[in-house]
Amino acid sequence: MAENRPQNKMIKIIIASLFLVLILIMIISFVIYIQRDKENNELINKTPSINNREDKKVEIIVFGDYQCPFCKMYERKVFPKISKDYLETNKASYHFVNAQLLGKESEQASRASYAVYQTDKRKYWEFHKKLFDEQEDKKGLTMNRIDSLIESLGLPADKVKKIKLDYKSTNSQSFKASEEAKEIKDNFNVKQVPTVIINGKKVKNPYKYNEIKQVIEKEADKNG
Repeated sequence: MAENRPQNKMIKIIIASLFLVLILIMIISFVIYIQRDKENNELINKTPSINNREDKKVEIIVFGDYQCPFCKMYERKVFPKISKDYLETNKASYHFVNAQLLGKESEQASRASYAVYQTDKRKYWEFHKKLFDEQEDKKGLTMNRIDSLIESLGLPADKVKKIKLDYKSTNSQSFKASEEAKEIKDNFNVKQVPTVIINGKKVKNPYKYNEIKQVIEKEADKNG
């Protein structure tokens, strides 16, 4: 019996040490999660938004692509209902994130949209709509087409020039914003567009407004 005491004591020390290591790992993991969540929120708050307030009870994040016909369908059929019921009434905040899943022209359009947003926020949503409408032109979102859309916004010549130069440069704020949008997409593990996320919960069918409405109402009641 006496011979087993040192062995038992050593086992207890090992178990206690393993327990402490486990606790330490859990604490570190929690801190990393909180930090990543904070960084993600900071990135999201830089994206084009409607009603972006700190006291928001419902946050809607939509991932889309200006080359995506299904995103265009969402924009035409679903977004107006969300806007009428929850954005115009200040019941929710709304963010659009460029997922840029469909190649070079998607990335060009993304950079152009961020360049417009950073130069004149009032014109962003108008430009956003123009980019989706442009899908009807089979020539695609080439730089020439994007330039024409920028010119159609009716902005002063100096702002038009600034936007064009910015979105065509890889060393620009719009390029940085587009890269951050990709980071947000990866953080939410978005693989297809459109994707609608409400308070961190992914909506199964982004084309069914009633489903989106149910999630919004549930989150509003929960956080009310």
